Amino acid sequence: MQDGAPPHIAYPFKSLLSMHFEIDRIISLHFPTNWPPKSLDLNPCDFWLWGYLKHAVFCGLIAHLAELMTRIAQHVHNISTVTLRSVVEHAICRFELMIVYGG
Repeated sequence: MQDGAPPHIAYPFKSLLSMHFEIDRIISLHFPTNWPPKSLDLNPCDFWLWGYLKHAVFCGLIAHLAELMTRIAQHVHNISTVTLRSVVEHAICRFELMIVYGG
């Protein structure tokens, strides 16, 4: 969204979603479950994993979809237990601060 304009969704894309998912499973504009106006960023995937993978996976050119999928799988499997533990600990700290400050 830019300057308060609502997002749009093209009809072909809506049809594609409807073919692959039940209507109550789709979170999007013009479906029963609208996307929330602001992301809550309440899980480690939102504030850590996606950024980490984006940085690691897209460090070079990707020739095709199979290569992209391979890179993603490799980088996910290479995340150490120490790193995962740290991410979870920081998430817990973040949740506790949200409780203290009321969101």
